[in-house]
Amino acid sequence: MTEDGSARLREIVMPSVEVGMDAGRLVDFLVQVGDRVSVGQPLFTVEAEKVTLEIESPVAGRVAELCVSPGSEVAVGLPVLVLKVEQDTGAR
Repeated sequence: MTEDGSARLREIVMPSVEVGMDAGRLVDFLVQVGDRVSVGQPLFTVEAEKVTLEIESPVAGRVAELCVSPGSEVAVGLPVLVLKVEQDTGAR
């Protein structure tokens, strides 16, 4: 998903946090639209059958969209939120 030449959108999906997990419950968001996030910063809390975990950001960026409501059951692999990630403008 490319938005323009200097930034791109990255979907953060519901992870599988247990063996055989098909869906998890989004307990709560730990960020809001417009917030800047860094790598490793917790984004949201997921509850599965045997575990509750905070899911961390794999990239730095800004929260562009929250895709589901807290309390929702979300299938593994479906988007939970979208980050606007700044492109690296350094030489390759």
